[in-house]
Amino acid sequence: MDFVLQLASDNNAPVYKQVSDALRQAILSGRLKPGEKLPSTRDLADSISVSRFTVIRSYEELVSQGYIQTTSGSGTYVNREIPKLLEDFKDDGSQADVAAGATDVELSSYGKRVLHSEEIEPANVELFAELNYGAPTMEQIPLNRWKEMLYKAMRFQDLSMVAYTSDPFGYYPLREAIAGYLIRSRSVRCSADRIVIFSGAQAGLDLMGRILIDEGDVVALENPGFPGARRSMLSHQAELVAVDVDENGFSVETLKRIDRPVRAVYVTPSHHDPTGVVLSLPRRLDLLRWADRIVIFSGAQAGLDLMGRILIDEGDVVALEN
Repeated sequence: MDFVLQLASDNNAPVYKQVSDALRQAILSGRLKPGEKLPSTRDLADSISVSRFTVIRSYEELVSQGYIQTTSGSGTYVNREIPKLLEDFKDDGSQADVAAGATDVELSSYGKRVLHSEEIEPANVELFAELNYGAPTMEQIPLNRWKEMLYKAMRFQDLSMVAYTSDPFGYYPLREAIAGYLIRSRSVRCSADRIVIFSGAQAGLDLMGRILIDEGDVVALENPGFPGARRSMLSHQAELVAVDVDENGFSVETLKRIDRPVRAVYVTPSHHDPTGVVLSLPRRLDLLRWADRIVIFSGAQAGLDLMGRILIDEGDVVALEN
């Protein structure tokens, strides 16, 4: 059959996804009718200059979604059982109406804070190379080497690697390997039990914020600093205090001048994000001394109780405000 399928040159989605999306749109818009035969995978691949494997994967996705059906020895056809609603679909803005209706969904208080949090930078600011310290440019990524390692890992036959585990701290052998690396390269004495693995920095920040931060807690952040850390702490209703970064890194003196209890400090000492400044040794020691003096209680009563048990003996005189 003669069928023209056009892919956008500026689309960054995987090619198989572009093909399946274009075919789905052709079905929904009526270009491909229910029961109509689709071109063979080889013919379609040749017509749009992609591999046959790519088209096969696109067809498999559409089969799994119910848009098309494959009959052995006959070919691939548009599903005759597509509901009337989809048959009558026209690309006339009805999708926009659906999207507009989605704004009526009632969000949780957390979701509302995330949606309406104050922005001082675009959400994709970390994608710029100038503000993504240490990340390689796309041209520097060794894709061929990465593919070789991926194929090698796929041939690995240790069945214990494919078992589903639910260790909340991450894969234990990997944590052991990281602990060994830290001991060798950084002289950091820690065990695998002190290491937690996240899928990314943002996931780690979010979890630590949920565990440690209450509404109104003061969090000190580097200025300039990682925008994701700022957004994460704001979503937990923390009160942020910006601490300047100079040629020696995070200003501990500024931190000491904050006149309220500081619940958490976000600092990147080895390579500041985004300037690359290294926190000097005197400031590292000063920051550790500052942190060592800070004791955080769940409330005033808990703090008074602990201090009383440590300092007060039976019969000691204590003067109180009246």
